[in-house]
Amino acid sequence: MTRTDTTTRPAHRATDVPHLSRRALLGGLGTVALGLLTNDVAHATPRGASQLRQSASSRFTASASVVRRCTGLGARSFATAQRAQRNIISFVVIDFEWHQLHAGPGKVDTAFRDELRRQLDWCASQLGVTGKPLQVRLRPRMGMYAPQWVKNSTGVMRWYTDKGTDGTGASAPSDPAWREIEGGVPVWWNAAYASAATDLYAIIAREFGSHRALAEVAMGWPSTQFVEPCNKQFGLVENVRAAAAKGYTDALDDAMFLKGWQAHKALLSPYGIGCYTAFNPPGSVVSGTFRFGNVERCVRLMRTEVATLGPTAVVANNSWAPLSTQSGEYRTMYGEHQRLRSSGTRIGFQTETFEKLSRNTTVRAAIEEAVTFRASGVELPRGCESASGQNLVDPAYARTVCLRFALN
Repeated sequence: MTRTDTTTRPAHRATDVPHLSRRALLGGLGTVALGLLTNDVAHATPRGASQLRQSASSRFTASASVVRRCTGLGARSFATAQRAQRNIISFVVIDFEWHQLHAGPGKVDTAFRDELRRQLDWCASQLGVTGKPLQVRLRPRMGMYAPQWVKNSTGVMRWYTDKGTDGTGASAPSDPAWREIEGGVPVWWNAAYASAATDLYAIIAREFGSHRALAEVAMGWPSTQFVEPCNKQFGLVENVRAAAAKGYTDALDDAMFLKGWQAHKALLSPYGIGCYTAFNPPGSVVSGTFRFGNVERCVRLMRTEVATLGPTAVVANNSWAPLSTQSGEYRTMYGEHQRLRSSGTRIGFQTETFEKLSRNTTVRAAIEEAVTFRASGVELPRGCESASGQNLVDPAYARTVCLRFALN
């Protein structure tokens, strides 16, 4: 199966069923003690969503001390992990698109499920830089990657994406940085979307919950393209208008964050699987006007995640860079990271691209700052995924830093 980079390929059509996008994060096994997992957590028999919900409280309490963890350094693609770079990583992020797995209500694409399972099996069989099996953060891309049957039930909006570049300040889709998403994006704040997303989580729990390699699942319910809050795409006035026309409010968006965390707690936390949520300071839409970087809202959401999930919460960000280069909104957000970490919450970071990091610092300096910040793990930046990554982080250094991350 060939690797597809979803951030650069042409817009998706409803009939597209692309190959698996596989991203791998450099995060180590750290304090995960697979041998200490109880049979109830490590070998739980997958059950239906309703049964899992009924038993969530007791099993969640029982598994709290054996939560699976992705710590250390991580590669950003499964293909990267398969190459020699596995001697500098300790966990892998496997990225996939919602429609690839979820064939219909309660239905799974068996061929794609088997491919995901093959990748999980491979990671479990491989020793990372710390000498422990590679753990996996599963990252379902939602939003625009929803199955067509989900879009039919939720309704869709005409939407433009900036392929990852900052969109704030753009005023029209004629800007060459923007392209229209074919098929649109679903209305992600309504009941039909929440029901379908919960069904996806039930499938993940049933098919993979007891797999010993699966340590975390990234939560991206309220999103359009990236597994993070819809922020950059709201920088285009046409997108703001499209959302407002469908009844978007920050309160409804916040409610979808909460529903995602509640579904994780009911369906995935009983297995000891962590919930990884990557934050930007999300924007706000008030009376049709976009406000960038509502950090007060960001802090409130972080605290809600921790209050909802307890020990399986992993509060993260999507673009770690040295604090000296950050604006006030990000400094406030990182201050909340530190406060949460001091009270025992795990925090994790995704790094900026190699190109961005190189403007201000080095990859090693960013990793060192993340360790000092007491993060549980950090990915190598995009641009370090080829063999040349070992020129930036050699195996001896990687082993040392992964063990340091594990202490966090």
